[in-house]
Amino acid sequence: MKRYNIARIALLASLIIPTLLNAQVRPDINSFTSTQKADLANLILDYVTPTILQYHCNYQNQTGDSTLEIHSDFDFLPFHRVYLEGLEDSLIRWGRPEFVPLPY
Repeated sequence: MKRYNIARIALLASLIIPTLLNAQVRPDINSFTSTQKADLANLILDYVTPTILQYHCNYQNQTGDSTLEIHSDFDFLPFHRVYLEGLEDSLIRWGRPEFVPLPY
């Protein structure tokens, strides 16, 4: 019986530990230098193009579904998570992975 429990614990540990070791931790924006903050702000401004703004602000027309409202119902969090994920993907593509994940 003890061997079975030890085997289960070992299996769980082998699944969990790699995930914990590779987990990303959001840095505190206050730990950034003034230069880093300015760089990130400029990169965010580069990301927010008219196309991104139109997609964000005119979501109903973009999807063709007038029932979707991203700012007042359950779509708010998933939509904005994808929006931020796009920013993080762009930061990586632009060679600026030090800002991923985005700070809090």
